[in-house]
Amino acid sequence: MLLFSTPSPSEDAAPEATSPDLIVVIAIDHLGTDLYSEWRPKLSGGLGRASRDGIVYPNGFHSHARTETCAGHATLISGKHPSRTGMIANVWYDADAGEEVYCTRSETLVRADDPDAPARGPDNLRATTLGDWLKASSPESRVVSVSGKDRAAITMAGHSPDAVFWYADGGFTTYLTPSGDAQAAMAPVARLNTALDKRWESNPPAWKYSVASCRARESSYDFAGTQWQSGLPPEGWRTDQGYEGIATHLAASPFMDEITLDAARALIDRFRLGRRGVTDLLAVGLVATDYIAHRFGTRGPEMCDQMHRLDRMLEAFLAELEADGLNPLVVITGDHGGIDFPERQAAQGSTRAARVEPAAWLAPINDALADRFELDAPPLTATYGGEDVTQLYLVGADGRTLAHAYRDDIIAAAVAEIESTPEVVGAWSTAELARGASGSSTGMPPDELSLEERFRRSFFAGRSGDIVVAFAPEMLPYRAIPGRFVTSHGAPWDYDRKVPVVFWTPHGSSQERPWPIHTVDIAPTLARAIGVDVPDTVDGEPLSLAPLLPAPATPDAEPGPKPD
Repeated sequence: MLLFSTPSPSEDAAPEATSPDLIVVIAIDHLGTDLYSEWRPKLSGGLGRASRDGIVYPNGFHSHARTETCAGHATLISGKHPSRTGMIANVWYDADAGEEVYCTRSETLVRADDPDAPARGPDNLRATTLGDWLKASSPESRVVSVSGKDRAAITMAGHSPDAVFWYADGGFTTYLTPSGDAQAAMAPVARLNTALDKRWESNPPAWKYSVASCRARESSYDFAGTQWQSGLPPEGWRTDQGYEGIATHLAASPFMDEITLDAARALIDRFRLGRRGVTDLLAVGLVATDYIAHRFGTRGPEMCDQMHRLDRMLEAFLAELEADGLNPLVVITGDHGGIDFPERQAAQGSTRAARVEPAAWLAPINDALADRFELDAPPLTATYGGEDVTQLYLVGADGRTLAHAYRDDIIAAAVAEIESTPEVVGAWSTAELARGASGSSTGMPPDELSLEERFRRSFFAGRSGDIVVAFAPEMLPYRAIPGRFVTSHGAPWDYDRKVPVVFWTPHGSSQERPWPIHTVDIAPTLARAIGVDVPDTVDGEPLSLAPLLPAPATPDAEPGPKPD
């Protein structure tokens, strides 16, 4: 048997690689390396195909500590850490105003389908993105983004997209200026939305097992005396009630990804992406995996069915890109990872997994501080209505910034109180994080960064909390609401930070690259692949895509003017 042979050029040689005419960024929300590694050997569809025929970095790292959707998506497309994008979390607290701020809240735009709905836009994004660089380099190029979440679609679209859509209230929508033409803005998805309306009312999807083996993962769990049974269809899924019967469950089901990919297809056709002699960019945020993880966990029958369905959906999507004669460069990755709910982890043998009730944990700390400094109200406020105690703000009785003569002393005392609790391994004040620059560990492998450095890369003055908290590994500081919310992410640990990064083209060239990389390397890598200049301020470095793509024509040439 010959172990090595030279293939005949006429039979086995791969087609010559050419520069892509379409960049496709597929961000699978909550696709951590743990989840990817578990399912990769079992998948033969699109995710499996890209993993077999592409360049695979199984150890991509989000270098920041607060591993949330807004922060993660922004790093993927900007090449910058949250310390530069300003997208430190999904929500932060404006202590001067005494209110929470959603990451894509807009003060200048309106929602096209409903001007009275909360406005969304890129106002809070303090960095340019790959799409912005592309438009500056090639104004004829088109940048289009779509997702089931506004915070995924908008952050990946950047500041100058040709179209950005997300799912809301039964269909896809977008933003526009108050004087803009709503009908024109909605036109690219009008036909799709009409079809969705008919489907929801006449034939809403029934979530049943698509793979029989997933049923073996069914089980029941006890959440502080409340019993919950995992399985499909989920409790409350009622197809006999039309849209109302599935509306509250739709996002946490494979059908959200299905309709998002349908929207991506419609937008490819509408904008003739990749067919006009210039390079275009399409960003697709698939969010069902995240919603399913939050509601049902990562190791149950629901996630089993999701991964199989997602694999088949991606197989169809990649095949259609190839069949349309396009020459895409596709990258598949995740905005963060995740961990299963501690009750199941404990049942499966984990000795560290535990749940912390946030209000009960924070109350004695606040009481001690209020007594010691004779304060009128508990001084530490958490976001998400008090549910997220990993980022705390020092406020007064009115909910605004506490301008106390001993403010620094209160913060120092709070850090000491927090670190004395057995659930916590570290806490840092804003002042401590501000002393170090986000690039202080430039060049260090992402898996070697200290906890403090990870939090520095999540620090943005005026948005980050006065104190950030690192709970011990597998210690989940969130309440369980069985059937609605059982686990989360956002920790500085590798199970939340580590994601796969897979580059794929139709002509295929398989390579496994096990060394760690940063997710901020993705945007400059894609920019170099299409000859677009990258700002000097990016944190990432371009990766080699050879032999998947040809080397840039002038890799050693002096760079031209950098976009801002």
